[in-house]
Amino acid sequence: MAIYGQTVDQYSPAFQGAARGLQGFAQTVAGGTTSQAAARAKVLISSHIGKQAFVASVDDVFLLAAAIILFSLIPILLIRVKKKTKGQGKELRPALEE
Repeated sequence: MAIYGQTVDQYSPAFQGAARGLQGFAQTVAGGTTSQAAARAKVLISSHIGKQAFVASVDDVFLLAAAIILFSLIPILLIRVKKKTKGQGKELRPALEE
């Protein structure tokens, strides 16, 4: 999550707009001073970034698992076992019984 958190520019217009909106929401819902609402807004944004990082990591795990399965299917499909016909194997049975 550290990489995701470091890529957020706190001075970008998008971050500032989201922070202002969340600040107003936090102040309306929880009350408190403007600085407390600003801190809550940053915590909400950080929490969202953490959730996004988790989803991205789970997505990567599924992609890796799919790649492993697909690469494992290639040798499985290429390995062929010959089926025995009805006449095969009867020649050895009398020799083993003697």
